[in-house]
Amino acid sequence: MKPSNSTSVPRRSIELKLLALGLLVPGIFGWLRCQQAIGQWDWLARLAVRPGPLYLALSGAVWGALGVGAALWLWWGGRGAAWGVRAAAGLLALSYWVDRVAFYRSSSAQVSLPFSMGFTVVSLLAVLLVTGLPRQQRFFHYRLGWAAAGKVSDEEQRSGDRS
Repeated sequence: MKPSNSTSVPRRSIELKLLALGLLVPGIFGWLRCQQAIGQWDWLARLAVRPGPLYLALSGAVWGALGVGAALWLWWGGRGAAWGVRAAAGLLALSYWVDRVAFYRSSSAQVSLPFSMGFTVVSLLAVLLVTGLPRQQRFFHYRLGWAAAGKVSDEEQRSGDRS
């Protein structure tokens, strides 16, 4: 057993690490979508793809910015990280469903509808749960410098070692 140290730094939990990875995935795919839309602009325009390359590039950039930005904010912690990650996850889910309802109308695209709904609900609940856990809150508070200012008690710092 490790001796407890009152000046210990709360570590990122496995839940935070997995959530950050889970946010990086749509972020990276968003940037790839943006890059491919720009790189294949002429070809997409010739095919008259709907939605057009501008929409694909812009929506990819939004997903990239939301996903990567939220993952980095979550990783570094800091002011409003939990709320920012929740908002980013909600916006990612909302934009996914707007995109799906507006542009995917074929019967074959509707086959995965129950899975997509369930995955969205479970993902959003996981984000709320992980960002709301007390040990995550201790991590965010410590990252704000509250421990250095004496606003996080020694007991709260010690319990951060167990996470």
